[in-house]
Amino acid sequence: MSGESGKMVCYQFYSDLGFPIFIRFNQDALSLHLSSFLEKNRFSVLPDTEAAQIDKLVDETENAKLLNIDLSSPQVAAQIRCFSETDTYGPESVTPRDGYKIYRYRNEAITIFSHRSKVWQMGVFENFGADEQAARIVINRFLAWALVPLGIISFWGVPVDEGAVVLKQSESAGECIYIDVKNYRQMSLDGIIQCKEAFQILRLDPVLKGRTIGMTKEELLSFLYQFCTYFDHGGLSYPIRQIIHHLSRLAIGQVYPEESFRPRTNLSAE
Repeated sequence: MSGESGKMVCYQFYSDLGFPIFIRFNQDALSLHLSSFLEKNRFSVLPDTEAAQIDKLVDETENAKLLNIDLSSPQVAAQIRCFSETDTYGPESVTPRDGYKIYRYRNEAITIFSHRSKVWQMGVFENFGADEQAARIVINRFLAWALVPLGIISFWGVPVDEGAVVLKQSESAGECIYIDVKNYRQMSLDGIIQCKEAFQILRLDPVLKGRTIGMTKEELLSFLYQFCTYFDHGGLSYPIRQIIHHLSRLAIGQVYPEESFRPRTNLSAE
C-alpha cells in the first residue's frame, strides 16, 4: 500500500501451538504501538532468519495466512476516513468485490482479502495499536477468518473458571476467546486451557438474582451465532455454522446473574 523501505518484522499468533497465522509490517514505518499491541495479544516475533523466509513458509504450509500491514497511502487513508452509508450501522463493514472482499473499520484500517489467497493486505495509520480496543477488534476479525480452516471459532468475551463468558463486542472491549473444538481447548489473552468436561458458556443477565438458569441447546446455539467474531456481508459461513453447532452439543449454556460476575481485574481478590 505505501511501499516504504525499512526493517520488516514478522509475528506469529500462538507460536507455541504452531498456528500458521502471521502478521508482517515495516517496523520503521509504523509506531511501536503495533509491536507492543501484538505482544500483548499472544503474537510472538519471529527471528530474522525465519522472517526472511516467511513467504516460502506460507506458500508451503496448509491453511497458512500472512497479513501484511502497511502504512496507508494518501488514497487508502482517504478510504479509511471517508463516511459511507454502512457507517450508520457501525464503524465496520465488509464489501464484496470481484474475487476479493474489503473490510473497513472507519478511521482505523482497511483490509483486502480473499479466502482463496494466503496473503492479505491491510492499510493503517502510523499510530495503529494506540487505541487498543479498536486494534483488537480489527485483528480479531482477521483471526476469525484465518482460524476457521483450523477448526477454531471465536466469540467476544473473557475466560472464567467455569469456561467462558460470552459478551457483546462493546462489553468485551474487543477481547475474545478462541475455542479449538477438535482439541477442546480455549485460548485467550490469559493463555491456553484445556476445556473441562462440563465446559460452561455463560450469558450475563442484568435482571437475574442469586441463581443460574440452564440454556437449552437451541438457545445456546442461537446465542453463539449472535456473538461470534466472524464477520461477513453474507452472514456466517457454512463451516462456521458447523463448528458452532458442534460446540453447542459439547458445552453447557448457563444464564448467569450479571451482578455476580467479577471482571478479570478482580479475580485474584478472594
